[in-house]
Amino acid sequence: MEFDFSGIIPAIPGLWNGMVMTLQLMVMGVVGGIVLGTILALMRLSSSKLLSRLAGAYVNYFRSIPLLLVITWFYLAVPFVLRWITGEDTPIGAFASCVVAFMMFEAAYFCEIVRAGVQSIPKGQMAAAQAMGMTYGQTMRLIILPQAFRKMTPLLLQQSIILFQDTSLVYTVGLVDFLNSARSNGDIIGRSNEFLIFAGVVYFIISFSASLLVKRLQKRFAVMISIKNVNKWYGDFQVLTDCSTEVKKGEVIVVCGPSGSGKSTLIKCVNALEPFQKGDVIVDGTSIADPKTNLPKLRSRVGMVFQHFELFPHLTITENLTIAQIKVLGRSKEEATKKGLQLLDRVGLSAHAHKHPGQLSGGQQQRVAIARALAMDPIVMLFDEPTSALDPEMVNEVLDVMVQLAQEGMTMMCVTHEMGFARKVADRVIFMDAGKIIEDCPKEEFFGDISARSERAQHFLEKILQH
Repeated sequence: MEFDFSGIIPAIPGLWNGMVMTLQLMVMGVVGGIVLGTILALMRLSSSKLLSRLAGAYVNYFRSIPLLLVITWFYLAVPFVLRWITGEDTPIGAFASCVVAFMMFEAAYFCEIVRAGVQSIPKGQMAAAQAMGMTYGQTMRLIILPQAFRKMTPLLLQQSIILFQDTSLVYTVGLVDFLNSARSNGDIIGRSNEFLIFAGVVYFIISFSASLLVKRLQKRFAVMISIKNVNKWYGDFQVLTDCSTEVKKGEVIVVCGPSGSGKSTLIKCVNALEPFQKGDVIVDGTSIADPKTNLPKLRSRVGMVFQHFELFPHLTITENLTIAQIKVLGRSKEEATKKGLQLLDRVGLSAHAHKHPGQLSGGQQQRVAIARALAMDPIVMLFDEPTSALDPEMVNEVLDVMVQLAQEGMTMMCVTHEMGFARKVADRVIFMDAGKIIEDCPKEEFFGDISARSERAQHFLEKILQH
């Protein structure tokens, strides 16, 4: 069999018209499906059992039947229903019936995507908005749904790609989309195989390109740390109460609050240095609450910098930087030393490689501690008040290293009272009090209008910003 693709060029105008039809069906189906799906999602989340059950029944029904059947049913049944209601013939056309079919069908899938997005937003966001006097409608429209859609964008796009491929089913009602245009043009000149191969290549290029976009968005919106309703007790004393938040890849989160508010305890739960009794912490897809999780392996991927440096005093600086690389990561001594010295040079301390920690100043020791954590190639860095034990003149040399890390895209959670650092590099600020997350918002919002913050946060900011 010989292939001849020369007939495709003259057919391009007709194929283009078919592609326009395909894109129109997809876009209108997606937009309508998202709008209807959002309404259904809110119904499913409603406190009204009737609304929730009606939406649930809708979703279950449309997700249980083939799209081809839905297209055929709307094309044949809708005019009949309209005639029964109005007493007159009301033709709606194949295009309109297909758009409605796509909207109704996709709404069932978009509903579950949006619902999952809404449920992933910390409950504190709803409480914070309502505390400012916002109604439920305003809170959902201005606070919750924008965050949910941002999180769910990759999934919404993925579902749109599926609909783009499914538009070819409109052949059943006589519409000429891209695939059907290719098929009919191929039949006319007796080159069906060539036209179908060409159509397949076009579908592949468009779908594959869109999939690459989805992957890029997934990386951009990827959640590195998810803290879900974490509760912790020391005996009968509860130190953390229903703490929930998320840290995306590349985000810098500053955790602040008065002494004893649970800040350090919270970030130590991230690498399981502090066990918790309820809830879960998920780091890069690994659940800490899962008893099967290899905690030493997880901790090797989470860098930790402590308030009091915690360098090993009996080892040299070089040995501090290489011991975990050799014993945990399995690197050779030569490879570990090379890596350690590179990081030591990065923090400006290469001249002190053979000294012991006690021979360095506090600021120098903390920079070594940062280099030691980075030597493990962590996916996230945790800082537990890294400057609070330093003399004022040594604070900036540590903060400069942290700022550089943030600018390079390192995911970071920092417990600190350094509000200048927070204003400069933080993406979000979490304010804690009495073991609870009271505020969780962008830094511009946290520092912008202090009067809009909770009473406890206002008192904290007024006190700390005076210094």
